[in-house]
Amino acid sequence: MKTNKFFYGLAIVLMMFSCSDSDSPIIEEELQPSNEFEKLLAEYNLFNTSVKYESFVIGSDTNTIYFNGRIKDKLIIKGFDKKDKSIFFSNEYIQLDTIVHIDEDYGKTTTYTIDDFSIRSVHEFENSYAFVLWGMIPYNDFQQKHAISSDLYTISNQQIKRIQSFTRPQTEYFFNKITPWFEDSFMVLWSTDFNPQIKKYICYTMDGIKHYEISKDNLDDYYTPISLEECISFVDGFQRKNIPTNKIIWETNNPLSDLPSDIRKDEVVFSQPKDGYVNCNIKYTQKDGTKGERTYKVNIASGNFTLIE
Repeated sequence: MKTNKFFYGLAIVLMMFSCSDSDSPIIEEELQPSNEFEKLLAEYNLFNTSVKYESFVIGSDTNTIYFNGRIKDKLIIKGFDKKDKSIFFSNEYIQLDTIVHIDEDYGKTTTYTIDDFSIRSVHEFENSYAFVLWGMIPYNDFQQKHAISSDLYTISNQQIKRIQSFTRPQTEYFFNKITPWFEDSFMVLWSTDFNPQIKKYICYTMDGIKHYEISKDNLDDYYTPISLEECISFVDGFQRKNIPTNKIIWETNNPLSDLPSDIRKDEVVFSQPKDGYVNCNIKYTQKDGTKGERTYKVNIASGNFTLIE
């Protein structure tokens, strides 16, 4: 009898513990960023959301930063002001192609599934945007990836335009970096892994209209656009050039001809055209280490220039 009472009491105690355990709240461990990219996402409140974020890039305005991600096959882009972390751009209306069919020649076609997408370059002008998006696939056992697709997108007046450039960078040209051009236009670098020395530029406006295509040799290292088709550059003197035709409209003598011929040009910066003139600031170093700086005011119509500093 006593034995029965003992087992009865033990059963009650076990039941009480069981109820106590089942009633206790389940505490889920909060996810924490595990790498630098996730830390950056957390900084902009994008970590641990329903979106799979894959890459980021600084905008042509270096005070901006853009993140791209996906929900299934839908592209998500968020743009933030780096100073106060405020969001100023968001787009969730682009449907992505994640399956790519490549013609391998001789009747063979290979199908690739894009593993993730990488936003490579972003240009903003007023309320319009242009960006290059690469589709990436793994290509070795070290988790390294290369691009299998490269598209240029423009978003202007709520209209989205997609411009495809290639499906294998080893043999085809692909969109790479965007450089702001004149007003609402931009240059996009069109290069190839097959021969890295061969590079081209294509000029588009923000509505996705192509205006012309040029070789890299048409652009000098130091220049400023003065219209959609023309720029002023500095090499050993100032030049005004038509970019599509590569025709020099006027050129000047070297404004630095009074300095030793072996000076090193450290930095050449043009201002944007204003009142028929552009300013050109040149910083240089002589062979003995002496540094100097000059700013010239250049007449756009004639090429006449004057030293202002």
